[in-house]
Amino acid sequence: MNAEQQKFYDYVTEKVMDNKREELKEVLAEFFRKMAEDQLSKGDVESTAEILTPLLRPKYREEVRNVMLDFADDFRKQVGNK
Repeated sequence: MNAEQQKFYDYVTEKVMDNKREELKEVLAEFFRKMAEDQLSKGDVESTAEILTPLLRPKYREEVRNVMLDFADDFRKQVGNK
């Protein structure tokens, strides 16, 4: 995990429901794997945001979803939509 991934991981981990931490780790591990292998698409970012949302404490759901979708938009601009 690189520094940016660790920063995002720490950010999301602070906002996840306690009983969903293991599931969060699995979802982010797959997300980061695709990113490292240059196989991540904008659709992957959007679907990961959809998967993560119910794992979060309700008061953080919109915030984290917006961060993920902003990331997807930036990602698309940098590499195009795969």
